[in-house]
Amino acid sequence: MKKMSLENRITLARNNAIDFTHACVTIALHEVFGLGRKRLEKVDKRRNEVNGEVLRIMAECGRPLEATQNAEAWLRSRLPKGTPWELLIPNAKGVAKTHAELKIKGAVDEAATVEWRVYAVACAEVLGFGAKRLNDLHKAVLENFRQLSAWAIEDGVDVALERFCRCARDA
Repeated sequence: MKKMSLENRITLARNNAIDFTHACVTIALHEVFGLGRKRLEKVDKRRNEVNGEVLRIMAECGRPLEATQNAEAWLRSRLPKGTPWELLIPNAKGVAKTHAELKIKGAVDEAATVEWRVYAVACAEVLGFGAKRLNDLHKAVLENFRQLSAWAIEDGVDVALERFCRCARDA
């Protein structure tokens, strides 16, 4: 079997980070804040709208750095002061050491951070979450990532993903 290129590994890791962040936030909103299906759907609908707006803002600008800065400014303007700005995913395997591991870790953190920001705006707007609740949500999301990592180490990735999926389905 041919080994995946670094570019493909980064793309896969980035997509997984977005999906896992989405699931970790959904689980936290359900388990910590008691949101039911209807309110979760409202938050998710707004998350999709916010994501669309971010993409629209970025598409308006031809230069990637400026596009990112414009999108970040727009997101920041919608968040209460004191809201965590980054979501740095805990490493299951320890500290990244090789060039490839560092590139993948950077892509994962970047993707998770953008997903967190979009979700945080949706929670602030739909649920009226202020900085305290968003900080509590951020902590719960990180704890969900730590739990997933612990399951992966203890029981293997397949079992961990099954347990994690069960939690997400229950939310």
